Amino acid sequence: GSKYATKSEPQEEAMCALHHAMDEGNDGIVILPCGSGKSALIAEVMARAGTKCLVLCYEKQGVVQMATLLREHLNLVPNQVCMLTGESKDEPNSLVCFVVMTYGLYAASVGATKKGRASAIGEFLKAQHWDCVACDEVHHACAPTYRPFLEMLQRKARHMLGFTATLYRNDSVAEETRQEHERRLFGWIGPVLYRATAAELERAGLIAKIRRAEVRV
Repeated sequence: GSKYATKSEPQEEAMCALHHAMDEGNDGIVILPCGSGKSALIAEVMARAGTKCLVLCYEKQGVVQMATLLREHLNLVPNQVCMLTGESKDEPNSLVCFVVMTYGLYAASVGATKKGRASAIGEFLKAQHWDCVACDEVHHACAPTYRPFLEMLQRKARHMLGFTATLYRNDSVAEETRQEHERRLFGWIGPVLYRATAAELERAGLIAKIRRAEVRV
């Protein structure tokens, strides 16, 4: 009965690419514009991957939305979804655990920040061998605070998959093409498995047409 059971054509193509990568044991990145259903893809990938999954978001609002989606649209019981934020922390389930938290909180919990001390939840997180790690807004993954622990996570996870609307970081090199930029900064995660632009989905009528204007005052 989930509204996410019916997918758009780009979602179907992206999911097919994700399934193929997982079957081959490969990691990679999906690029889809905002409003095209990346969160639903993450939820389905989690359900397919196994019983120990980690979703990393950039901001708290993303954590709340992703945890809500997992609870309402997968056949999980409430204590199998562990939402961790600065204000509230669920108790992790040792058998079936879908953890959703921010990159920053993960780094702080496992002692990857300047304070360098792992919390009790951090020790649980460090001990896990994840079936899948999903990195939402993966263009933030190259930040100096995040990349070291993500590389360690990647070595301990069966799959690491990234999702973003724009695979770009403000660290450009003169005369570098977009493809070269992506390989240099994000190639350690894996190749781009699927890509669809906002313009393509606008033409197909699958997302709203959004325009910007600047008014100088």
